[in-house]
Amino acid sequence: MNIEENLKNHRIKLEDASTPAGNYVPYVITNKLVFISGQLPFKQGKIPITGVVGETVSAEDAIEMARKTNSSTVGSTSFVRTTKY
Repeated sequence: MNIEENLKNHRIKLEDASTPAGNYVPYVITNKLVFISGQLPFKQGKIPITGVVGETVSAEDAIEMARKTNSSTVGSTSFVRTTKY
């Protein structure tokens, strides 16, 4: 089973990588490692929830934003799956 099939079997849909919000390199490949920067839980170009968990942000909302960030981070690495080393 390949990565895409495994994600589909677990009903995980990856987000597209967000547009860089600044002047930086979004990823660097060194040997067989990928270093990714600048991933945030953007939704339609904005971060929908901000604040402090437990004070102004619920744990459930924080978990959802973490999932969104992880999904876009993994989605931004789709190029790696097709790269030969």
